[in-house]
Amino acid sequence: MTFWTNRAEYEETQPTVSLILQDLEHPGASLAAVFEYLASVFRKNAALLIEGADPVDPVHDIRVAAKRFRSLSRLLASEKGGKVLPDATPLIREIKENFAAARDAEVMRKTLRALPEETGGTRFVEDFSHLFAHAALDGAVLGQKTLQQVEELEGVVDQWPLASTTLLQVLSQVAVIYRRGYKLFEFCQKHHDDEAMHDWRKRVKDLGVVSVAFSGLPLPTSLVDPCDSLSDALGEYHDLAVLDEFLEKKGAPKRLKQEIHARKKVLRKECFRRGEEVFALSPSKFRKNLITATA
Repeated sequence: MTFWTNRAEYEETQPTVSLILQDLEHPGASLAAVFEYLASVFRKNAALLIEGADPVDPVHDIRVAAKRFRSLSRLLASEKGGKVLPDATPLIREIKENFAAARDAEVMRKTLRALPEETGGTRFVEDFSHLFAHAALDGAVLGQKTLQQVEELEGVVDQWPLASTTLLQVLSQVAVIYRRGYKLFEFCQKHHDDEAMHDWRKRVKDLGVVSVAFSGLPLPTSLVDPCDSLSDALGEYHDLAVLDEFLEKKGAPKRLKQEIHARKKVLRKECFRRGEEVFALSPSKFRKNLITATA
């Protein structure tokens, strides 16, 4: 049976989708259980911030959970019964942005420290230390805000038809995620655009998360490790891009800017090399292989 032939009839024969996530205590959990687990990650780490814990790990864990939540929610992006699903993206974005200042300050501080001392970047480290300290002071407030947002988020998820979601519906969205990543891969190779590289990274993360989720299925090829590798390289590139933008406003030394630009150039090439492994198939071939392998 082809991908779109007799779709309604085919969906009726498919089992309710079940996922495997590496960090779940009970692999093979339903989508509902996965979202419930990620909500518990938000709550646990928000509570730590409210209690005054060191914010570095809780902020990191909240942002990672938000990205996974966003990625998996894309599996439900199609229409169901003529209705568009309530969109959780704005709430997920708000949760991430609660801690954007702390995350950016910490990342830029670490990135600067990794650069050769002779580039003159160490004198800016103190700037980011102050920025991070300021963000940390708001930890208790942001923790409370996150708890409120998670409650709203769960109200949205409660409206999703998770129990009746079929394998075919979800796999069709995996194909959409792959196509978007593929198109951005092509765009970034033709245009030197840091924002596009960041958008590509988001789609690669989406693909990586859903690849882990379906690692128990006989997919045509495993994208888990290639996506992780590419995501790491794109993450390093983004950290340098954020630092580059910040230092441009600060009047950074020429040698420091040259070092950052040189590293970005090397990373761009490495990202494209790794991208060839992830996006080796055309979107149409990927979709065909995906559905054939799980039929």
